Amino acid sequence: MEGSFLIEQSYLQYFHSLLSKKLDQEHIIHLLIEAIDMFLVGAAMPIFGMGLYIMFVGSKTMKGEAKSKMGHAVMMILQVGASEKFKGIPIVNSLDFTCFGASVFLSSACIFLLSRLSLGSSMGDN
Repeated sequence: MEGSFLIEQSYLQYFHSLLSKKLDQEHIIHLLIEAIDMFLVGAAMPIFGMGLYIMFVGSKTMKGEAKSKMGHAVMMILQVGASEKFKGIPIVNSLDFTCFGASVFLSSACIFLLSRLSLGSSMGDN
């Protein structure tokens, strides 16, 4: 929910700055980075909670899958930590923003490949 409010706030600030002819892009970019962080944390927490539930309450055959899900949730939280580091870096031009986008894409692609590798190994076990 908080991520949605941050995105709305950044768009409102952007349109207000367009009307007043004073554009503060750095602050708007930081609001969008915070919104991305909130969405990643929001996506990681239910996955982590389901993994804990399966580990302690679920059947013994599902515990390996639960460990994998918890690992993915931890990786997503680490990705949030990496994007938190970008808040301290001033984004001056489009190259800086492109590098930020590329780093988020690369870390997301690594998490996706990790999930495919663990899915392939669990299918091979059956």
